[in-house]
Amino acid sequence: LGFIAIVSDFAGEKDAQATCAEKGCRENSLYLGSKSKKEYFSCSCNIDINKTDLICFENEEQALSNGYELKDC
Repeated sequence: LGFIAIVSDFAGEKDAQATCAEKGCRENSLYLGSKSKKEYFSCSCNIDINKTDLICFENEEQALSNGYELKDC
């Protein structure tokens, strides 16, 4: 049962990476953010950020260490 959960999480991560790439981020990104608002979101959120304001993160630690605040979808 634990193995199934790990596989499921991996699949969700791959979906988020694909969505990030579609929004203009590198393929290994899981989060995207707004430079001007210092906010970040999961790439699975249905949010549009202007390309000039877009910043991408590979993980939450990267976003938090740069002073960004996680927002819900």
